[in-house]
Amino acid sequence: MAKKVLSDEYIEQYLNIPSGSEDGLDFSSAESDDDMARIRENLNQMSADSDSENDIEPTRYAPSSSTNCSTTLAENNSSAEINPRPNISKPSTSSRQSRSSITMPVTRNRISERKKRNLIWKKKSLQAEHPQFSGHTVLESPITTFDTPLQYFSYFFDDDLLNHIVEEMHKFSIQKDPSKPFCITTYNLKKFLGVCLLMSVAPLPNTRMYWESELGIPLVRETMTVNHFEKIRQFLHFNDNSLQVPSGHPGHDRLHKIRPLLETLKKKCQNIPKKETLSVDEQMCATKAANFLRQYLPNKPHKWGYKLLVLCDDRGMAYDFEIYSGMENNSDLRYANEPDLGASSNIVVRLARTIPRYQQYKLFFDNYYTSAELISFLSKQGIQSLGTVNKGRLGKDLKIPSLKDLKSTKTERGHSEEWVADVDGTEVGTVMWYDNKPVVLSSSFVGQQPIEKVSRYCKKQKKYIEVDCPKIVKIYNQHMGGVDLLDSFLGKYKIRMRTRKWYLRLFYHFLDIATINSWLLNKRVGEQKNEPSAIKLKDFKLEIAKSLCMCGPSLQKKRGRPPSATDDALEKKKKRNAAILPPRDVRLDKFDHLPIWNQKRQRCKYPQCKGKTYIFCEKCRVELCLNKDNNCFYKFHQ
Repeated sequence: MAKKVLSDEYIEQYLNIPSGSEDGLDFSSAESDDDMARIRENLNQMSADSDSENDIEPTRYAPSSSTNCSTTLAENNSSAEINPRPNISKPSTSSRQSRSSITMPVTRNRISERKKRNLIWKKKSLQAEHPQFSGHTVLESPITTFDTPLQYFSYFFDDDLLNHIVEEMHKFSIQKDPSKPFCITTYNLKKFLGVCLLMSVAPLPNTRMYWESELGIPLVRETMTVNHFEKIRQFLHFNDNSLQVPSGHPGHDRLHKIRPLLETLKKKCQNIPKKETLSVDEQMCATKAANFLRQYLPNKPHKWGYKLLVLCDDRGMAYDFEIYSGMENNSDLRYANEPDLGASSNIVVRLARTIPRYQQYKLFFDNYYTSAELISFLSKQGIQSLGTVNKGRLGKDLKIPSLKDLKSTKTERGHSEEWVADVDGTEVGTVMWYDNKPVVLSSSFVGQQPIEKVSRYCKKQKKYIEVDCPKIVKIYNQHMGGVDLLDSFLGKYKIRMRTRKWYLRLFYHFLDIATINSWLLNKRVGEQKNEPSAIKLKDFKLEIAKSLCMCGPSLQKKRGRPPSATDDALEKKKKRNAAILPPRDVRLDKFDHLPIWNQKRQRCKYPQCKGKTYIFCEKCRVELCLNKDNNCFYKFHQ
């Protein structure tokens, strides 16, 4: 096999190293290319040619993508194989001219212009004058027409989505075993969701314990059998596997298995009118199952899990979200009017797509996302923003004192400084505040003034003292914690069923988010109607679970011999003591509401009826009058 000799073009391709930082911006200076210049000088001396064209430096370019780069290398390899021994010592003039004029086609979707951060910071106060907030925050129909918790929940998990899941489950069962298709109805799936929500309110160590007679929940046993529950969980599916594009091919989607559920819930959340103050932060769907989506975040309470990026308001309502899969920052998926601000800042740009423009919404984020270019871009779109920021993203000209400098100069606690720079025609203010450590924040709408007082504990004096606090810090602390508040709601009553299927773990997570969004919508509608709702999250979730478990026809089939007289009497006594009115959605569903003759006369449970009756509803388990004078049974179910 002949020895391969690299051509001049192949060497030049390796020497043309693109510049740039992780977030798409160049921090390098002119002196950083000295080593590259010396390499090129040595290469030109090796060429042994005194022509002036030898001094022409090849045009530097950034590779458009991994695909283009591999294509270029493949072409160079093929040319090297065709000409195994090119004359390197004396290249021709035409070849030198062709190398010196190497250019790559630059398109917006392939290569982003890399700019140096030449920001000029001046020590002055930010004079931000923006119009008042003009966004639409009033909830409209059909949300304002909802009366029960189940109706709010059905806004997210509507019949179209449930029918799609039922269809995909049937299709998946046929793909697994054509001889044994698994068919269920929408009512079966609703009962399954109701059991899952009941398990989140009353957690037990093992799933099968809910059907035990000692520790189990009677409503779970009456809803469906344990085998039927596990069968539904086995075939729970959301998309057709046969339509998935293989890995490595154009159009491959790592989230294909859960894409229909994800897009449906995102669309429902995006259609809710947003409040003025919004925040972006990451969220963990905790799991330790081995999967390509699993991330490790050491600063989170749950360090292992699937990473989600969520847009929330300051009350915890989720308006938009995306699952981190490593493919979201693909340049082909970027909109034409969106710049490439780096992987972290692009997250905020994507989540802000549904925020109405030029209505002065306020968006908050932390130092993982913040950059001066992001704040400038959002301000041009009519969205004001604020966030903590890393010093390295503000350029070399801004000298922010470090903690060591502040201690050496014995700076008092509460000291703050402010700088302002013009970033692409937008004034961006940066404030450093010295608390226990220096905190740096940047904003387009608020600055240092007016300075207020806050209470902080002093270890030396062993008491609380008053220290100065800039306005920007108070605004940030007031509106930033929306995603953390949502995490606290999720941690209280969470579906804890373990599974190795990554899409099922995410499905349970989205089920919890939909329930919390329903609860927050109920509270927001009550405030809008001047009828505040005092229902707690646990009671709201339990009401949804009971309504789902009791909806539609019963799945329980009476099997085996009838119980003895003693067992029957004990069972009747137990049921007689539990006189609880059913949810309104169950009362009005018109399924299996049959009058049953009771052995003992009981008080009628219909409001304002003081009569006694032997008739009770088999499904609702309440006594109701049914005679020629009073038909409370009919009125109760209308």
